Amino acid sequence: MSVPERIGELVSRLRASVGEAVFEDATGLANPPPPRETWIDLQGEAVTVAADADHAGRRDLALALLEAIVERPSYGPSNPLSPDAFSLILDAAPAELAASLDQSVGHLYGGKRYLRRHIWAIPGREGARWLGTLARADDARANFLLQDMRVGTAPGWREEDWADRLDTMAELPAEPRPGVLMMLFARPRHRLHRERRPGGVHGARRRADLVVG
Repeated sequence: MSVPERIGELVSRLRASVGEAVFEDATGLANPPPPRETWIDLQGEAVTVAADADHAGRRDLALALLEAIVERPSYGPSNPLSPDAFSLILDAAPAELAASLDQSVGHLYGGKRYLRRHIWAIPGREGARWLGTLARADDARANFLLQDMRVGTAPGWREEDWADRLDTMAELPAEPRPGVLMMLFARPRHRLHRERRPGGVHGARRRADLVVG
């Protein structure tokens, strides 16, 4: 089977996988759903096939995987979305990934929370940009992730990533004040002062306003 044929076949399977809810543990259910292929089963194959695909093929796979994730109900505390599968979506369909974060998109109990947790952990300036996208799209969920990070159930940020994230938060609308801005109070002020970058006078002033406001 050629690469384009493998892509087409896999895209069809991903689209067909959207249906009944996925349960991480269905042993306690009175009527557990019958076994059925899901995006969780197919994500590894999608990553493998995407490695040999051209840009259009990678995008087709990423879009089909993204749709299957957000549209299929999913229950359980773990994150079954692999880093490689998330990287495929991030690289091949960034605009659609950003659009999927809106509260109105996808199933209410879909796998969007898996995407958000990966976005939360993106390092560097790219991670700071995506944090802004997440906060603007769904501030409540961003705030929940902040709380999870503070108690250790969501990925923590590297020391060197805080300054860019603070800059991003400073650019969010002041009114209504996003709940995720509470993260500025998660660390002692003297550490925040050390993270200000030289030359960013305007940004530093805005961050200081947020910290003391």
